[in-house]
Amino acid sequence: MRKGQFGLDAEIDLHGLTSEEAKRQLLIFLQRAVIDGCRCVLIIHGKGYRSPDNLPVLKTA
Repeated sequence: MRKGQFGLDAEIDLHGLTSEEAKRQLLIFLQRAVIDGCRCVLIIHGKGYRSPDNLPVLKTA
């Protein structure tokens, strides 16, 4: 991707979502991406800097 060999077809930002909300949104996003024929997608998940105790929410789920 960095060399520009693959173009980004879709992206989703999961910042600020609970693990259940993120899971639901991600499943919908991926289903649509497959239907639309997307080959390269970007999933932005964050690092937990604004969550309680500065711990990642999605990584541990």
